[in-house]
Amino acid sequence: MKTRIKIRRGYYKYAEIEIDMPDTYLTTDEWSDVTDYLHDNSHEWEYKLEEALDKAELIQGNGMDSDDGWTDYKETEEVRYEVDPDKDSYRMGGHL
Repeated sequence: MKTRIKIRRGYYKYAEIEIDMPDTYLTTDEWSDVTDYLHDNSHEWEYKLEEALDKAELIQGNGMDSDDGWTDYKETEEVRYEVDPDKDSYRMGGHL
């Protein structure tokens, strides 16, 4: 008699980068303005983010506990942004 033994183990990578944005976006409380800027200027950050992810090490798990901003636990990938002008806690953020 043969018995099949299986395992499924999740791994994730975590990476983050910082980009410069015009200071005018720090005076607004509109998330949509920042989101629009990031979408319109994705050429300034997409490659850098992928490069950082390539260099990141694999960690066992689903990655939900690697940052308190993750919310899409059913998804295999989630991309967020945060604006932190005071370097103490982010003022606004959202998903891309």
